[in-house]
Amino acid sequence: MIKYIDEKRETLKLVVRIVDLWFVESWDSKRNMEMILTDQKVMYHCIVYVHYIFEIGEKWIYLTFMHDYAGQGDVIPAMIKKEDISMWEDKLKEGESYIMHNFKILNNRAQYRVCEHPFRLLFIRATSV
Repeated sequence: MIKYIDEKRETLKLVVRIVDLWFVESWDSKRNMEMILTDQKVMYHCIVYVHYIFEIGEKWIYLTFMHDYAGQGDVIPAMIKKEDISMWEDKLKEGESYIMHNFKILNNRAQYRVCEHPFRLLFIRATSV
């Protein structure tokens, strides 16, 4: 279960649904696939802030969008790095449920946290769905 995930576990097997799935490309052309995963039937509330920076001529424009998620289940963010996106892009769909295992567990200390869970999951080459 998502609420019991901590840095002490080395292998995880989760039954989850992908609540949201999106791609992030940073200013240095690093592209990641980001997700919010949910499991149990308890209420959650999650707000995601998405920031965009555009250069138009000599001006920089900063836009922030807020997405508000409310529904059932404990939630945790997950990420797929640029080099592994091609393995998963066509296989993972928003709103679908999967059995997943073998993640790397990272601290959720990102500047913009999409969920309050203290950890996030990173898909690695050994991850299977």
